[in-house]
Amino acid sequence: MYHNLSLFARANQQECSVIVDILNQIWKKLQGWKEKLLSRAGKEILLKSVIQAIPSYLMGIYKLPASTTRDIQSAMARFWWGNRGTQRKTHWKSWQALCSPKCLGGMGFKDLAVFNDALLGRQAWRLIHGTDILLIKGSFIMSTEVDKVSTVSDLIDRSNIEWKEEVISEFFNERDKRCIMELPLSWRAPEDELTWAYSKDGNYAVKTAYMLGKGCDFAAFHLAWVEIWGMDVCHLEEESAGHALFDCLRVRDLWEECGCIPLTDWKVAGNMCDLVASWKGKDAKMKQRGVLLAWCIWSERNKWVFEGKATPNAILVDRAPPSGVVKLNADASLSVEGWIGTGVVARNHMGQVLIAATRRTRAWWPPEIAEAKALAMAIKLAKRYGFEEIILESDCQLLVNRLSKGVTHLSDLDSVLDDIFALCTSFKSITWSHVKREGNFVAHHLAKLVPFGVQQVWENNCPPEISPYLVEMVGSETSNP
Repeated sequence: MYHNLSLFARANQQECSVIVDILNQIWKKLQGWKEKLLSRAGKEILLKSVIQAIPSYLMGIYKLPASTTRDIQSAMARFWWGNRGTQRKTHWKSWQALCSPKCLGGMGFKDLAVFNDALLGRQAWRLIHGTDILLIKGSFIMSTEVDKVSTVSDLIDRSNIEWKEEVISEFFNERDKRCIMELPLSWRAPEDELTWAYSKDGNYAVKTAYMLGKGCDFAAFHLAWVEIWGMDVCHLEEESAGHALFDCLRVRDLWEECGCIPLTDWKVAGNMCDLVASWKGKDAKMKQRGVLLAWCIWSERNKWVFEGKATPNAILVDRAPPSGVVKLNADASLSVEGWIGTGVVARNHMGQVLIAATRRTRAWWPPEIAEAKALAMAIKLAKRYGFEEIILESDCQLLVNRLSKGVTHLSDLDSVLDDIFALCTSFKSITWSHVKREGNFVAHHLAKLVPFGVQQVWENNCPPEISPYLVEMVGSETSNP
């Protein structure tokens, strides 16, 4: 590997003075009555939209001296806090604090030194990929090799398409080991490409480079939103029989999925007896499903209230595929650190289990890649057992959207998606479908099982640990892609 020691030129004094002259003209216009009439929001917009944008072009080419960026930021700070003639007002917060993102308590102003580096990173990206190169300058050094490991292929178990965990543990520290084992391997063995780890498509982004330079913890920020969206919202309304059975957000989707919404007009009926009486004339099968569903929901409610236990209610319902089509549900489990479990269950239009499988892999994949690997496993099994028309269900909405669009980029996830697309050519029809996490309960529990060996498959049945979660599918002539 080669590292460039001095890739970009620094701006000379004459070039820096051009920026300073332009800013001096702007500050002269800002002083006086215009500044006094601007609100705090107006000042924010002016600084972000005008002042910070002026040096952006030169910062994308040159590394500006630290003194220049300090002068610019000092002028911005004086304007933000205000001046009275030569009297300087109190700056209640440091400029570095104001440069923090708003989500972290700052004002979101640009730290020009970090922004300069982020913009120059775009030129480095173009240099590495050989496109739109502006300049090449500097000397190079070569990194040292690791003993007994001359190429990356020495770290790969080609029989299982997995990393050799014992070899990696011997020659690399824990941090590097985890970084290596986060990379998914492909059976296609495509050419290596340099990608940007902090964007969804694998291309360099100035925005994420800037946030990285500011020391933002992307993982913690993501987990914070996961925690917020995972909060229980069932206590928004006072509980009543109608709310518990029909109106609660957690069960409303169940009635819709079962096609029983016409049976839930609780507000018109007023009580349960009148509601059941109003079902007269409704479809007989719909009423059967409605009675069973109401009983299951109420039982789950009592189990939660009196025992503190809850089973995801969506496992009570499973939409059957059309006749002649096989539906495969796939999921991944990251419950054991350093291990990825993947599970697949395939069922026909009668709800009968055709295959159930679980696989355990030593890896540190992110959740999206683990979910994609589970889908790849499902497609391999479908191909192995000769299924021709299939529906593939996953609880990862991002994955389903990407597969439906059929477009790939440069990220690690796209490498797995390319594997999936390569496997899909042998089927007559294939449909990608999203299912809520609770509705993928069987595949999720399969992913948590520890197989005998690397992978274990059950034909026409399932392991006893999963049997309690298998119920008869809701009959349907159509699927819900």
